[in-house]
Amino acid sequence: MEHRACQHGLEIIGSGGLMNNKIKKAIAMFAACASMFITACGGSADSSGATDGSSDYSLWSAYDTLKINRDGAYSDADKQPAEISLTAVRNEYENAQIVITAKTDVKSYDITLSDLKSSSGNTFEKENFNVYNVKYIEVTQTTTNRFNAGYYPDALLPFETAKEYGENKIAAGDNQSIWFECFISKDQSVGEYKGSFTLTVDGKNQAIPVTVNVLDYTLSDKVHSETSFGIHRYWNEGGIVSAEKDASYDMYAKYYEYLLEHRISARYLPSAMTDNDGLREQLKKYVRNDKCTNFIIPYVSKWDSELKGTCIDYDLYKQTLETIRDASVADNYDYFSKASTYFAMFDEITADGDIALANKFYSKLFDMMFDIAEKWDKSNFTDNAHVKEKIINSMLNVPQLMVTTYSDKFAEQVTYCPLLDKYDSASSKSRYSGEYVITDEETGRTITQNTTKWWYSAGIPKNPYASYHIDDNGYSPVVYSWMQYANDVVGNLYWSATFYLVREKENGKWVYNALQDCYSTAMRFPSTNGDGFLLYPGAPYGISGPVGSIRLQQILDGLEEYDMLFALESKYAALKEPGVESDFDSVAKFFYSRLFYGTQVGTSSAVYENMREKMLSLLVLAADGATIAKAELFDDRFEATVFVTQGSATFNGTITETKQIAGGTQYKVTLNLDSTDKDFVITYNGKTAKLPVGSKRAAYEGIALNGKLKANNGTVSYTENGATIAFVAVENGRHSFALSQDIVALVSSAAKSLTIEIESDVAVSAEVLFAGSNGLALPMYDGSVRIGKNTITVNLSTVNKQSLGTLTGITVRFGNSGDNIARTVTVKKITIA
Repeated sequence: MEHRACQHGLEIIGSGGLMNNKIKKAIAMFAACASMFITACGGSADSSGATDGSSDYSLWSAYDTLKINRDGAYSDADKQPAEISLTAVRNEYENAQIVITAKTDVKSYDITLSDLKSSSGNTFEKENFNVYNVKYIEVTQTTTNRFNAGYYPDALLPFETAKEYGENKIAAGDNQSIWFECFISKDQSVGEYKGSFTLTVDGKNQAIPVTVNVLDYTLSDKVHSETSFGIHRYWNEGGIVSAEKDASYDMYAKYYEYLLEHRISARYLPSAMTDNDGLREQLKKYVRNDKCTNFIIPYVSKWDSELKGTCIDYDLYKQTLETIRDASVADNYDYFSKASTYFAMFDEITADGDIALANKFYSKLFDMMFDIAEKWDKSNFTDNAHVKEKIINSMLNVPQLMVTTYSDKFAEQVTYCPLLDKYDSASSKSRYSGEYVITDEETGRTITQNTTKWWYSAGIPKNPYASYHIDDNGYSPVVYSWMQYANDVVGNLYWSATFYLVREKENGKWVYNALQDCYSTAMRFPSTNGDGFLLYPGAPYGISGPVGSIRLQQILDGLEEYDMLFALESKYAALKEPGVESDFDSVAKFFYSRLFYGTQVGTSSAVYENMREKMLSLLVLAADGATIAKAELFDDRFEATVFVTQGSATFNGTITETKQIAGGTQYKVTLNLDSTDKDFVITYNGKTAKLPVGSKRAAYEGIALNGKLKANNGTVSYTENGATIAFVAVENGRHSFALSQDIVALVSSAAKSLTIEIESDVAVSAEVLFAGSNGLALPMYDGSVRIGKNTITVNLSTVNKQSLGTLTGITVRFGNSGDNIARTVTVKKITIA
């Protein structure tokens, strides 16, 4: 079986699309969750090992977003039956994991694939699967205290390679996962395909049932989120040369193409920064591909004697712009439309001197760009006036990415790329919302920046914020893209996928040393496991090119779902033409609220899978002509506007209005809520879609909050405005309030979320603690409140009831012990839904 790491001479043709040889992503199913998170659903699913009744090992499966550590112990709740069951749309990758837990040493194991069949006789070929053996990497110092040390799954080694190198064996007591990556081709017939694979452990066979459900929708090749992931090349950058021992751009290209398979654009194209002829070739080869969304315009650093600082070689930069211009004309493709800049000398700057130099540099750069625009306007690089104007404007408006936090000290505004936690609150997010227009007074031409929103992450922020860290939940990289879409952030920058060095202290100084074994060091840049690398070198296994990681595959899952959300919202936008009351955000929030709050992840593997399948059901139905166009939740009911293009639809609620409008029928539907968790269900043309609604909400606000909370080190007064708590200064105490036992009881029932709306007179850290009958108190929210209005949301699906026992108390705590200051907080509303 072919695997992507061994592919040679890959060509990515024309407008892009999946490659004919079915290079696939392998998503590794992630290792142990923190104790505060609930993991998989269902009862015990152990299979006793072999067909002869022996019990040398147990066999089970788990969600692909659940990290199964090699040395972890897992409860029956974590385990599912030893089978593969996938649901996906066409042109999508989906994954499953089978886990072997050895009771005695396993000397060898193997897997044999077979074709699957549908009831109508169609075939799902075994070649649509790739199989990977998980490699584990030791985490000795955890990124956060929410996770334990241990051996985490990360690198994905092609199974045949693992066999060749004798790695298909398991020590007694260890877990070993096998990853099955499934690709659904564009021409695959819709339907449910069944069959089995054969697992052989020490010569004994066991059948693994396999089901693939192909839905009636085709994911577009075109990627709608922009990425800029670093591939460091040179040894002194910690790049691929130090691990692959290959300095060629052919090797760089293999890494570039590997990322592109995963809907990720690397920062620079595979050519030297000074090689404009090479740039010309790479533009045509890669940038026209639909999966390529961004490339950074090459530049060379050079001392600027006028500005007295390191800037760029302006003459070479002008030549590079001309190369991109001429290629755009020759290929009839605006390459500037996918270009950005990222000048590393101004990366993450905060010092006044650095900001002052950046201001001078960008002022000079913008003046130069206006001069270039005028020069190009008077030249004859094309005789098509429309094309000329388009290219000039596109060049002027290339996003100038500034990887830093907003500051009013930046006189020349660019396109900000802040850490994703800066989008955690509305007040912080608003600092990055505006567009900046720079006008040339002589010509009237303009440069517009910050139109496309970008963000980034690296060693920070850490869990509970979304991250790509090894010791984080497996669904975190997936939810990362969902929250990116929810926040209207198009661009995502990641500093390096190939940091093959380790930062260490020698004689009291930090130094960078080449890793001798890239498969054994999880923390390469203190103090975060996995920061700076998403790939592993293939050279140690005789593979020419990179070996993937489970984190990279989960990123692809998120990017695919970003494009699905884009497709779904596009359906909503089209509805407004016939006059439908369409509001995509009102529908999407029912998914978002179960996956994250702000930019902090709040879900579980089971909840994420449930949200994904329901989102897919809406997408399939929308493609068929029926859309839940608007949704609104009240305390005791749910109301929806539904539009169908032809025929009629049925619902599990009451139709209150039917209206014929241009192009179809619009329904108004009400679903009454009770204490049970409900979905809104629509059936159309034999297909069913579900929107997760929840249960009847209990809400307390204003004077109704009387008796619903008790303050520590403060006094409470109740008015129509809510419960105002005046906290006094306490030298060695903490400020907090506890929720009443009737609220605790409601939260313990079928509730899915707890929302507390607060106004504060100061900015302060805040956390919500859940106390259990076993004596534990777990932080279910760990963030902050700002001056003014705040909303704290706890996704109750993440509560590990096994760890807590019976929920006995809920406390909201502010600040730190020893703050010794007074503060006033007003609780406006408490909602349990």
